[in-house]
Amino acid sequence: MSAPAFPLTALLFTPGSRLERLPKAVASGADGLIVDLEDSIAVAHKDRVRAEVVAYFKQHGGVPADRLFVSAIRINNLRGPAGRGDLDALNACVARPDIVMLSKVESAAEVQLAARKLP
Repeated sequence: MSAPAFPLTALLFTPGSRLERLPKAVASGADGLIVDLEDSIAVAHKDRVRAEVVAYFKQHGGVPADRLFVSAIRINNLRGPAGRGDLDALNACVARPDIVMLSKVESAAEVQLAARKLP
C-alpha cells in the first residue's frame, strides 16, 4: 500500500442530512471531508438522506473544493439493507467520492463485496 500524496491529518465528518454545511466544511482547512450516511442519520431517514446526497453529488460533481482535498463518504454496514442501498446508489452515481469508508466491518467478505460493487 502506498502512502497518500499528502498526509491526511485532519478529516471532518459532516452528516449527509446537512449538505448546506459542505462549503463551510471545505473552507475549514481540513484535509478532507467525510459525508456521513451512517451514525449521524436516523434509520427512518436513511433512504431520503441517501437520495439527497446522491442528487447533490450529481448536481455539484461531488464535494466542492478549490484545493487538493479528499472527499469521502461513510456508508452503513453491508450486512443490512441500508449499506447495500448505499453501495447501489454510489454505483449509480456519476460523481463519486475519492474514498468510500465501510463501517462496522466484520469480515473480509464485506470488503470484497464493496470492491466488486464499486469501480
